[in-house]
Amino acid sequence: MAGGHGQHAPPGAQDWARDEVGLFMSLDGVVEAPERWHFPYLSEEMGAAVGQMCSEADTLVLGRVTYEAFVSVWPHQSGELADAINGMRKLVASTTLLNPG
Repeated sequence: MAGGHGQHAPPGAQDWARDEVGLFMSLDGVVEAPERWHFPYLSEEMGAAVGQMCSEADTLVLGRVTYEAFVSVWPHQSGELADAINGMRKLVASTTLLNPG
């Protein structure tokens, strides 16, 4: 169970985790294929928000397609955002990924 702001650990709990989810989502609720639609709206403000979210995270949960896109790009990038993404533990939700590297 994950805790958030204003929630307290149940009696006897030693550790209490907080989950936060960050998604690229269109106003009509589309989450799939952000590479096809979000780049025209990328701004400094959005970049700062994503950078802060990544700097505070320790784990990145990805589907197979997104993981394969990330692994082909991010290890070859540099800078604060790349360091944050490359330093995170990655969990991949997939029944078809054969070699997660």
